[in-house]
Amino acid sequence: MPIIKKPDYTIFASEAKNGELSAFPDLLRGWGVTIDQTAGKPPMEWFNTLQKRTDEWLTYLSQRGISEWDNTLDYPKNAVVQSGGNFYVSITENKSKSPDKSQSDWKSMADALNIKIQDATLTSKGIVQLSNATDSASEVMAATPKSVKAAYDLASGKYSAQDATTAQKGIVQLSSATDSTSEIMAATPKAVKSIADRVSTLNVKTVNAKSPDANGNIQITSADTGSLPSGGTAVAAAKLATPRAIGGTNFDGTGNITPALCTSASKLQTARTIAGVAFDGQSNIAIPAGNVGAYTKAEVDSRIAARGAKNTASKAARGWWKCGDTGVIFQWGTVGRGNDLPVTFPIAFPAACISVQISQNSSQYGSSSTSNISASGKNRTGFVSHIYTNEVGADWLAVGY
Repeated sequence: MPIIKKPDYTIFASEAKNGELSAFPDLLRGWGVTIDQTAGKPPMEWFNTLQKRTDEWLTYLSQRGISEWDNTLDYPKNAVVQSGGNFYVSITENKSKSPDKSQSDWKSMADALNIKIQDATLTSKGIVQLSNATDSASEVMAATPKSVKAAYDLASGKYSAQDATTAQKGIVQLSSATDSTSEIMAATPKAVKSIADRVSTLNVKTVNAKSPDANGNIQITSADTGSLPSGGTAVAAAKLATPRAIGGTNFDGTGNITPALCTSASKLQTARTIAGVAFDGQSNIAIPAGNVGAYTKAEVDSRIAARGAKNTASKAARGWWKCGDTGVIFQWGTVGRGNDLPVTFPIAFPAACISVQISQNSSQYGSSSTSNISASGKNRTGFVSHIYTNEVGADWLAVGY
């Protein structure tokens, strides 16, 4: 059988003149009516009407692809129809059973084809469930803005600034100094490089007539310097050229001395003050932070908390800015020509969108343009843009919180 090429969609007798079409007397009986009414000779008007009816049905099926459900028809099992904009497959032989109301006789085509949308994973797109949990380790659920804010608030409340020391973590100041003995500052790469550069320029030839080994090291022994080796035994005590007094007792190196021991703290003859706190030598003292011009830990925490949350922003062509103190959000972007164009915000407003402003940025007729532009249907996630034929595009600004 040859493949039939697509015909045109001209309907037979669709332009028939007045009187050239006549309703067929009895569609269910057929041509038998000609015996009773026209002596077996059907008129032209009946042929026009029947052929026009056939072409209209073929065009109807071509336009829809799948016919519309009708309550006067008997449907076999596995029949396919459309109803109310949806497609259905019959699962029983039935009549007058509406597809959208009789689930025992019809099922949607999607269900009949076993179409299933997969769940989202770390490697593939799909549907996902939202979660407000802040203690979950799930990799198949999505966090809501509420859970993210809860985690942020928890982290902000636990942070307490403190200076770093050799015994605890904390904030630290950087220093590029190469001659500092500080134990509360951190050296920068610049300081480390400066020392490395100095070391690389050293060119030691000999020390006490000893040359460096293959690794550039020189090993000096006590024999090289005439000194007493570690753990060695001196032949005799050496006498000091100038005797010294230790604890009020003279010592010249040739004999032992017996120092006097203090069994308890002694009171100073003249009391002193240390950072504004009296000290006489008999007990320990505590120096308040205010006496040395420093903040207490509570004052530091209070000052940091008073500054409030940090402002954040996305500086893109479609971007946003959020006030960390009030939570007010500004969002912006551009939209092209077209009626009823949905525009999605870069980020959803957590609570509400209170205003959308839209202004023309380009037109085919410049300042002579008379077309209108507008925005409608604003919500937390976007709005609908209306930019008509003479316009090219517009800028928009949305405000919310």
